[in-house]
Amino acid sequence: MPTEYLLYLNFILISRLIYLRLDTGVSWPIYYLMASAQAAVCLLFFSTNTMLWLAIGLFYGLATLGWKVESQQRWIAQIRLLLLLLLAAFPGLMHSLGYQFEFSDRLSQSHEYFSTNILFHGFFSQLQNNLLLMLGGLLLINEANILTRMVFTLAQREPQQPTDDQGHTEPNKDELNAGRIIGILERWLIYLVILGSGGYEAIAFILAAKGLIRFKNLDDQNFAEYVLIGTLTSVLIASVTGAWVKLAL
Repeated sequence: MPTEYLLYLNFILISRLIYLRLDTGVSWPIYYLMASAQAAVCLLFFSTNTMLWLAIGLFYGLATLGWKVESQQRWIAQIRLLLLLLLAAFPGLMHSLGYQFEFSDRLSQSHEYFSTNILFHGFFSQLQNNLLLMLGGLLLINEANILTRMVFTLAQREPQQPTDDQGHTEPNKDELNAGRIIGILERWLIYLVILGSGGYEAIAFILAAKGLIRFKNLDDQNFAEYVLIGTLTSVLIASVTGAWVKLAL
């Protein structure tokens, strides 16, 4: 993949980390803040051409769409994934029409400087590969979390806690937040194992350690199914991401 596209995707994923703890909807100021951050980064690193202005218009247009949908408190995970797909597909579509991102002169000069600087030579001399590695790591944070929550919702296995004596429940935020952090670390470890040694027995050790830590809670069937679904989803996402990045390097 072109370095410009990889840099663009990394910036998009970094800006989307704002979703990580906001499971119940994002307000319009946050959406427009995210769009402004995306626009500012593109203005800083890419040349001001037609492609750039179209991208900025897309950022604010999708921010409006996301806010409108999330304000209804429905299809939150689905709209977030749709926005990511549209943002990722946009450069390819525009390239087919003859438009593309180009690094600004400022960034080109900075890259040349850092590539020859002894402190940064290792990273900037292999910029494309390093951006690809970063892309895989970022995908395993927020985007993998969104996919996992979608699977929980489809399987009706989100952890619940009672809200009153009438049997009403709501999602257990403490358990979901703990599972979110554990899931990210689990996916990163699997990702590093696949990229590094490729010793898949290490993945079995990671999963066994996770099961041991939560052993006392596994007597509850619903909780056990929640842990199993989350673990298998995380392993699948991390394995596919790791294999894709390793193949692309």
